Amino acid sequence: MNDTSKLEQIQRKAEKRVKTGKIFTLFLIVILVLFFLILAFENLFNIKTVTVIGISAAVPYDSDDVSAFLNIKKDTNLITYDSGSAEESLLYEFPYINSVEIKKKLPTTLEINITENKGTMYLTLGRDTFIVSSKGRVLEIVSDPFYDGIKRTHLMTEGVKRCICGEDIVFDKEEKLEILCEVTESLEKYSMIGSITKIDTSDKFNVKLTYDNRFEITFGTFEKADAKVKLLSEMLDSDIWRDSTGQIDISDPSEALVKFTGNVAN
Repeated sequence: MNDTSKLEQIQRKAEKRVKTGKIFTLFLIVILVLFFLILAFENLFNIKTVTVIGISAAVPYDSDDVSAFLNIKKDTNLITYDSGSAEESLLYEFPYINSVEIKKKLPTTLEINITENKGTMYLTLGRDTFIVSSKGRVLEIVSDPFYDGIKRTHLMTEGVKRCICGEDIVFDKEEKLEILCEVTESLEKYSMIGSITKIDTSDKFNVKLTYDNRFEITFGTFEKADAKVKLLSEMLDSDIWRDSTGQIDISDPSEALVKFTGNVAN
């Protein structure tokens, strides 16, 4: 082997060592980067702040109760946190929550957005009184439906099979809940639910309402509920009804029949 061949062989070995060194260095850098990324992932994105939005003073719990229920530990990672399961648990535990959305805000904040059920009605079954939402969800059992100073509508109905907090009222016929929702959703739409002191859906062909404990209202069937409530809302938006008592028939939404039984304001 001549000197030129030996020189080329030495050069190739040197280049191979350099190449191997570069690969090892690159591999080491990748390992270090992954190590620091994992370390940052485990510590940098840990939940430090839980913010609860949407809770009013009208419900029997507050933001601290919601946070305490979730029981989020200090080392809980924000990115891997199972928000879906947490949302389901909140809906089950707190009947007044109608919907909940949990948002992850990097680097360390968990934001819980809550939409509440409003306890607009109450239902008495035997010795128990239940606060109920306009959609028929049972919210809580109380001794006094007006314990918090909120006006609530007395719901009178028949055929209740099950009434459990956190669930919808179960009737002997599903259509009864549909009838109730048709009427109450329209009353909420026209901001009248707070003025209706009683709803009687015992007879689906002859639903009856009481307005402000002064007017007995014949609603008829739940069909065209929106048109009937709109008509009623427009009628009662006048001072003439303020000091009056009587009877109103809106079973035909094209016209209303009125009979005054008390003094009519001039």
